[in-house]
Amino acid sequence: MIASTRTLQNTIGPQCYRVCCSECSYMETVELSREHDEPGGPRSVAELPKVCPVCGAGVTRKRIPVLIRY
Repeated sequence: MIASTRTLQNTIGPQCYRVCCSECSYMETVELSREHDEPGGPRSVAELPKVCPVCGAGVTRKRIPVLIRY
């Protein structure tokens, strides 16, 4: 039951990630989505960035858990 609940949350809920660069202290929250940006929310991207847009170094990507309760 718990595994199916997690699978459902992964398919329905938003997938937000914190993208950080250790070289230049760049940090941004992005949402993995194929839809357009919504005002006031994180920037939507179709693919997570692999390099820093500021300095070009590699970035770390960490998923932020988003809980939706009905």
